Amino acid sequence: LQLLALVATVTLVYIYPLTLSTPLIEPDEGLHATISQEMLERGDWVLPTFRGEPFLDKPILYFWAQMVSLRIFGMTEQAVRLPGLLFGVLGAISTAALAARLFDGATGRIACLAALTMFIPAVLAQAAVHDVALVPFTNLAMLALWEMEQSASRARRCLWLIFAALIFGLTILTKGLLGPAIVVAGFAGWLLLKKTTSVAVWARLFATVAGGAVVASPWFIAVEFRVPGYLYYYFVERHILG
Repeated sequence: LQLLALVATVTLVYIYPLTLSTPLIEPDEGLHATISQEMLERGDWVLPTFRGEPFLDKPILYFWAQMVSLRIFGMTEQAVRLPGLLFGVLGAISTAALAARLFDGATGRIACLAALTMFIPAVLAQAAVHDVALVPFTNLAMLALWEMEQSASRARRCLWLIFAALIFGLTILTKGLLGPAIVVAGFAGWLLLKKTTSVAVWARLFATVAGGAVVASPWFIAVEFRVPGYLYYYFVERHILG
């Protein structure tokens, strides 16, 4: 019954909307679609632009997803919305994976159904905005950190550390420092509740975030070369002063 409910929900909320001829309504839909279209038409996979001017307020990952969708399926509303809907489903699946690992399979299925039917995430998934792409990455990062600390062998712990660093890199390419901040706050809270004071544990957490920064850095550096001052604008003006 739970599996049937999951299939029905995914079909109605995340697949059926693609069959509708609904124009782009929400302002960010048109903005992000235009940026992705411009980049694709120029063959530029580095610098987002809007009406020919650099658009420096959002990182690149969601634009990449839209560009791939537009290239494969054409310049249509459905192609614009497809990445967001896929990220929405992945967010629910990753929620299920995290819940199942922390508790049990039944809890995972219930958590998946809950994630699929929450109103705001479902709306965001259909509005082609970057926020929905952050959910699966934050879930996977939290799961990787948890698995890293549960691993008995050093080799498995290193593998989970590398995976966590990779996912942190994707969160940074999605929404800047917001993703790592969410995950680190949650995981650090768990460590404090466990009264974990081991230097090694906190060092591994720091290493995953630093590794994520290394993974994401090539794109940020490339944009800095194209638009000098970008790094200061994005990380200082947008993140700190903003």
